Amino acid sequence: DPRLKLNGITLGKTPLAVINGKTLSEGESARIPVKPGNLNIRCLNIERDSVTIEIDGEETPRRLQMQ
Repeated sequence: DPRLKLNGITLGKTPLAVINGKTLSEGESARIPVKPGNLNIRCLNIERDSVTIEIDGEETPRRLQMQ
């Protein structure tokens, strides 16, 4: 989804991913404001240069890559 952007990843004791300015850890969910509404996403896995997320209403998880 071009509306979702992986802004950064911090690997440490608790890996964190920043998606559209929201910081998430693995297993955490967030409501991301995008046009024309909101997407509810859940962070499944954080790796060195990518994040796997689940979007409400979609069957297949997606992978966001660092640009």
